[in-house]
Amino acid sequence: WGAGMGSYAIDRKVIPGNPSADDALWDTVSTDLQRQYQQQWHGGHIGIECTSIDSGYATHAVYAFARRCAGQINVRAIKGDNNPKSPIKMTATSQDVNWRGQKWPNGIKLWGVGTQASEDLLHGQLGLDKPGPGFIHVANGLPQEWYAQLTGKKRVPVRSKTGIVDRWVRMRPRVEVRDCRRYAHHAAMCLGL
Repeated sequence: WGAGMGSYAIDRKVIPGNPSADDALWDTVSTDLQRQYQQQWHGGHIGIECTSIDSGYATHAVYAFARRCAGQINVRAIKGDNNPKSPIKMTATSQDVNWRGQKWPNGIKLWGVGTQASEDLLHGQLGLDKPGPGFIHVANGLPQEWYAQLTGKKRVPVRSKTGIVDRWVRMRPRVEVRDCRRYAHHAAMCLGL
């Protein structure tokens, strides 16, 4: 993330495995989150300062990982909130952790993410055609699938309890790149950028 919340997509890594059953997977994630990236313009290195991990799947495994990382790396467990009035960075709540027979009452902070607000912001940023505030810079050589996943949702009217409302819906089966973008934006906001 840079000035004016311009962003740079520099890497994407998929770590296959079962997050609920494979503890070694979380060691790989921890190591990967501590990587340093060399900056070409001066040769220095920069690391990942904050990470937001979705807890909607393998909830207690994510909670346990975030709890274990406390003091080592800045990891936040997050949960999406589809209310269109919710801000991107919501207030954290305390959650119990129950993992592998261990229980920690109020063991983790769970951060809410206003998904509709985040999707709206991303849509606006994708419409920018020249570098400046909010512009999304991408690395050379990203596969076509990366772009398809980034743009894989569309705002459409849907029926709700209160009438017709606009919602972001998937237009393709996989949109992990878009989800990761939202999580990275949440992490940037948690850092105060």
